[in-house]
Amino acid sequence: MSPKNNEDPLDKQRRLKQEEQGFKAMFKHNALGPIAMGLVVGIGGASTPYEGQAALIGVSMAAIGFYNMFKNSQYEKTLEKNV
Repeated sequence: MSPKNNEDPLDKQRRLKQEEQGFKAMFKHNALGPIAMGLVVGIGGASTPYEGQAALIGVSMAAIGFYNMFKNSQYEKTLEKNV
């Protein structure tokens, strides 16, 4: 049996909350995920011989994240007007 099957319900609730709000959750977010991954790719790629291409990939990924962020904010404003 795995230790998660015998886990205390309170510990399970804490673990699930930590997973939901933790570092890994940032990469699943619609806007923050691409921005964070673009930053990692851009900075990590700077130490390779292909820093130009890696920088462009990182900027492109971050741009997708910023696009999603602006798209979501416009969607929320539209919802507020309709209510």
